[in-house]
Amino acid sequence: MSATQKSAKELLERLIGFDTTSDKSNLALVDFVRSYLSELGVECTVLADETSEKAALYATIGPNQEGGVVLSAHSDVVPTEGQPWSSNPYQMRSDGGRLYGRGSTDMKGFLATVLAEVPAFVAAGLKRPVHIALSYDEEVGCLGVRPLSQHMKTRVALPEAVIVGEPTGLAPVNAHKSAYRLETEIHGRSAHSSVPSWGVNAVFYAAHLVTEIERLGERLAAQKVSDPRFEPPYPTVSVGEISGGTAHNIVPDHCRVVWGMRGMPDTDVPALVEEIRAYCDTQLVAKMRVVDEACVINTQIAASILPLKPRGGSSAEALISTLTGIAEMGAVSYGTDAGFFDDIGWPSVVCGPGDIAQAHKPDEFIAEDALDQCTAMLGRLGAHLSA
Repeated sequence: MSATQKSAKELLERLIGFDTTSDKSNLALVDFVRSYLSELGVECTVLADETSEKAALYATIGPNQEGGVVLSAHSDVVPTEGQPWSSNPYQMRSDGGRLYGRGSTDMKGFLATVLAEVPAFVAAGLKRPVHIALSYDEEVGCLGVRPLSQHMKTRVALPEAVIVGEPTGLAPVNAHKSAYRLETEIHGRSAHSSVPSWGVNAVFYAAHLVTEIERLGERLAAQKVSDPRFEPPYPTVSVGEISGGTAHNIVPDHCRVVWGMRGMPDTDVPALVEEIRAYCDTQLVAKMRVVDEACVINTQIAASILPLKPRGGSSAEALISTLTGIAEMGAVSYGTDAGFFDDIGWPSVVCGPGDIAQAHKPDEFIAEDALDQCTAMLGRLGAHLSA
C-alpha cells in the first residue's frame, strides 16, 4: 500500500470519528479539514449558516483560473439510531478488506481520498486548479450546497467540471432525479362522532387526497419513458406520513399528509403539485364548505432537490470519461448536490467510490480497494490539470 493510500485510510478513520448526523453540528469536522489543509499551505473559506452550528468550506489548490475541477463532498451522515450495528458506527473497523463506519461510503470515503491527494496536488504545480467543496445537510435536502454554490460562483473561475463524489462505484453519472417533500394540511370541523354530519372529517378527506396522489403515480408510471437509464424510468410519488385525530369519538378537524415526488430531469414537478391543489380545491374543499365555509386544504413544497440534467458532450462528461475510462454515462434516482452546481452553469457529474447499496444501512462499509481506485483516478486528474 502506498503512502497516499494509507493516508486515505487514516483520514477516513478520523472523519468517521466525527458524528456529523444532520441534526448535529459539523463544525468539529470542518475545523479538522481546515486545519489539515492549512498545514499543507492551502487556505480555506468557511461559510457558517445562520445558526453558526453548521458550516460549508471550500479551498483552491493552484491558480484560480478557468478550466479547474471542483471535487465536491458533503459532511453530514444519516442517523444510526435503531439500526443493529455490530460495532461503534463512529469508530472505524477494518475487517477483510472492508472499512466499516457511518459515512464510510456516503460519503466520507471520497472526502478522505481527496484530502489524502492534496499533498500531491500541491507538489504538482497545477496549471489549472483543484477546488475542494464541502457542504452540510445534504441528507436533509441539500441545504448547505445552496449558499456554497452561489458564493463560489462569484469567486471561483468557471471550472471544466464539478465531480460530486457520491458512491457510484466510480461509474460516471450525468443525470439524477429531482426530489420534493410536500406537506398538505387539511382543516375540517370537529364534532361528536354520534352525529358525524355536524362535522367535517379531515381524515376522510385525507384519504381522498391519498387516493388521488396514488392515481397521479399510476398515470406517471404509464407515460412514455424519457430516459430508460433510470430505475424506475418515470416520475414517482409516495405518501410517507399521515397524522390526525385525537379520539375515536371525535370527528377530527385536522389531518396532515406528508408526501413526496421524484421527477425525471425534465419533469415539471411544481405543475403536478398544482394539479393536486386544483383537485383539492374543486373536488374536496367545495364539499367541505357545504358544512363549514372555514374548511381549507393547503399544500406546500417543504423542500426540494434540483435534478441533474444530462448535458450531452459537456466538458464534465468528457473529463470523467477520460479519468475513468468509461464512455457510457449512467443515471440515478436519488438526489445529490450536483443539481445545484449544474444550476449555476457549472458542468457537473456524479462519480465516487463505494456502492450506494451500502449507504444508510447498519454496518455501512467501503472496500479498501475502492479507496485505492479513487486515489488512482485523482492521480490522473492531477496529471490532467498539470498538462
